[in-house]
Parts: sequence; C-alpha cells; structure tokens
Amino acid sequence: MKVGVVIPAHNEEASITKVIKEIPRDVVDIVVVGANLCSDRTEARAQAAGALVVNEDRRGYGWACQAAINALPPEIDTLVFIDGDAADDPSEIPALLEPLKDGYDLVIGSRVLGQRERGALSPQS
Repeated sequence: MKVGVVIPAHNEEASITKVIKEIPRDVVDIVVVGANLCSDRTEARAQAAGALVVNEDRRGYGWACQAAINALPPEIDTLVFIDGDAADDPSEIPALLEPLKDGYDLVIGSRVLGQRERGALSPQS
C-alpha cells in the first residue's frame, strides 16, 4: 500500500506545521497540501514541514483536494484526507488504514466520536 495524505488548506499557517509533523511517516509515503488562495504563510510553513505544496486559485475545498490529488505520484494507491486546521488527529491514520488491509475499499473516520473541537461540524454534517 502506497499512501498519500491530501491536506486542503486555506490560511492555516497557525496549525499546518503541527498537522504535517504529526503525520506518521512510517505509513505515509507523501503529504501534499492543496493551498487554496492563501494570503498568509501556509505554503511556506507546509513546505518547511516536509509537504509538497500545490496552489489552487479556484476557491473551494474540492478544488484544493483535486489539485493535491493531481500532484500525487502514480504509485500512490491509497488516499487519506485530513484538514489543515488540526481538527483531525493524524496519529489515527494507521488505524484508519487497517481495514483496507482486510479488503475494505473505503474507510471514513469520525469527527464526532472523540471530537476535538466542539461546534466544528454543522448539524447537517
């Protein structure tokens, strides 16, 4: 399994270094940040922390994700999406990948169980 982590980010300079540094590199092959119209130092901090950074000039989470996906090398066969605001816990990546080894095609983490930031999700989410 070749794992790429995709991090869409818009003005996340305060948290992006922490997020990238906490990604377990023993199970992750590459980290790509899709920088979405950042007006701060998100890109520089992400690159300094060891991520490949690609810029996306179309506003939106989906565009930032797609830009990062497009930058992944072809040998990457597994994607993990986390946010750049530190709302997700990168240390959970190995547990998230485990069901894939058992034949599952998709694993979705929860931002409600053990929620790190109250109010981060709307009731619809």
